Amino acid sequence: MLNAYNYAPGGTYGLKISQDGSKLYIGLNGSPPDALRPKGLGRGFGLTSFAIIHIPAEER
Repeated sequence: MLNAYNYAPGGTYGLKISQDGSKLYIGLNGSPPDALRPKGLGRGFGLTSFAIIHIPAEER
């Protein structure tokens, strides 16, 4: 999926797990392709993203 959007995650801002342990929330710093880079962002990282990972009950 990262190739589809040409987004390169480059660091983690933080992790948080839900109270019931079913989801892991991850805030990331990344680098967008030049065509999608917000005006004034400059080169390199600086476009954040957020991921939610489901953790199956048998793996908690």
